[in-house]
Amino acid sequence: MVSSREDRPSNKDIMTRIVVKCWTDPDYKEKLAKDPRRMLEEEGFEFEKGGDVKVQFHFDSKDVKHIVIPTPPDILKLDKDDLMTIAAQVIAIQLELF
Repeated sequence: MVSSREDRPSNKDIMTRIVVKCWTDPDYKEKLAKDPRRMLEEEGFEFEKGGDVKVQFHFDSKDVKHIVIPTPPDILKLDKDDLMTIAAQVIAIQLELF
């Protein structure tokens, strides 16, 4: 029986699980650093169809923090206020890690 999309965890849930595994399992973290795309696929992460995207994980430490500038949303459908709201939410989440 094939599971439906609703039955599988979301990419957000998968990424949450991956973060916890990295925090608690040094071997898993090392494997993720060496072959991130394969590890994501093994966890069930779904990439956009037709996208052969390169994946990199950056691991923060007490002395080094990474802030990722995400790919912008479809700006043709959003006005500047919408973009500011989205950007503020992304930054708020990232700054919580400092």
